[in-house]
Amino acid sequence: MGLFWCGAMVGGVTMFMTMIIIAAQAVDEKERQIKYIKNKLHDMARVYKNDY
Repeated sequence: MGLFWCGAMVGGVTMFMTMIIIAAQAVDEKERQIKYIKNKLHDMARVYKNDY
């Protein structure tokens, strides 16, 4: 029984850590996309101002 609980704990912690890492990567990707979109909007605004 003790061995089972030890294995379950290790498995749970490993899964938890993996989820945190995946979430962190997803947040990273989102921030990169937001930066990219902001830069695109800035570029578009600059072009728009130059046109008019």
